[in-house]
Amino acid sequence: NEMSKKIAKMWEVMSEEDKDAATREELAHLRNRQANKEVGEHRVSATAAQASVLTLQRIQETLQRLTMRTGDEHLLITTRGSNKVYHKPFVFASSNRVVEFFSNAYKEIPADMGYRMDAFMVSGVEGLARMHVQILAQMKKDIAGLIFRKLQESVGNVKVGRMMYLGFEEQITKRFGVVIKNWPLNKFKNPSHVSTKSELELLWHAWDSGVAHFYRMTTQEYSNWLAIASGPAVIQSSDNGQEGRDGSSNGEAATGGQTVPEEGLSSTSGAFKFHRVYLLLPPQV
Repeated sequence: NEMSKKIAKMWEVMSEEDKDAATREELAHLRNRQANKEVGEHRVSATAAQASVLTLQRIQETLQRLTMRTGDEHLLITTRGSNKVYHKPFVFASSNRVVEFFSNAYKEIPADMGYRMDAFMVSGVEGLARMHVQILAQMKKDIAGLIFRKLQESVGNVKVGRMMYLGFEEQITKRFGVVIKNWPLNKFKNPSHVSTKSELELLWHAWDSGVAHFYRMTTQEYSNWLAIASGPAVIQSSDNGQEGRDGSSNGEAATGGQTVPEEGLSSTSGAFKFHRVYLLLPPQV
């Protein structure tokens, strides 16, 4: 515009001393503003949050370039200093090796550590305890969702309403012919009833890796399982000569001593296992 053209012409004819005198005060003011943006305390929460995010992104890019050049590994965790501002904890790990180290050494991933640190900085020990409860609740929800997705995948196009833990054999195995292999915990129960973080992590890794999984039985396997589950008289053999429920030993039936061995399937406690069973037959006359 016309004003900028006039200023440009005036600037061209000015000496270096005049230029310095004309801009010295304004340059000092601009430098102070820049310094305040970088290290000054921000009073406006939105401005502070934006400044944090942008600065941390630049730091992350710098650390990534450093890792590419030198192979150094980094972990950066930044949280709020108070509840006056809000932004999520910023967690940057330069590689999966860093995450694995903290998982093995401290039994916690950096992301969880970030949320714990944020809770402590804002609310102290009380906030840390609340955050721990929230983390456990989210883990339970994620695991339940993962198991349900695996169940739906195992039955194909058949629609499953929900995963049933109580009455699993009747509601899931009997209806869909599905059992569970390699349930990792001592007891089969809903993830919402698991109380420790270590057990929840074990559950998650078992299902996420595929070690624990649903198995859809063949027609013959399902027939065998159904006969065992609904039959009036079934006992499990004992390999060490222990007595069965009827007092007989080595799995021998007490009703006339007749046994018919066959391979069977069981989904007791949600676990899938092969064992030898004996069908109790009426005594011969």
